[in-house]
Amino acid sequence: MGLASVAPCCDTELIRESFATIPQVQSIHVLFRESTCRITIAVPTKNYALEDRIYDAQYALMDRAPGLRIDLNIVVLGSRKLEDIVTSVGEKVFPRAA
Repeated sequence: MGLASVAPCCDTELIRESFATIPQVQSIHVLFRESTCRITIAVPTKNYALEDRIYDAQYALMDRAPGLRIDLNIVVLGSRKLEDIVTSVGEKVFPRAA
């Protein structure tokens, strides 16, 4: 698989822009594996409307980067710390200030 096939996945700024505008997103982690971007998004509480907004952002990202394969994971923090739940999931591309 050539470098061109994974190039859209490597734009972490585009990924950050796609999700960071959602106020409830606490952090975004990205891990690149072959031609797939594993994106892990941490949110404070379970909220179906929020999940819909995140999925809408994912679809918009896929429209902006055709051919991009995304494995999106939404992690609900609740009262836990991010470090207690998300470990070794790649580069943190967006931490929201507390």
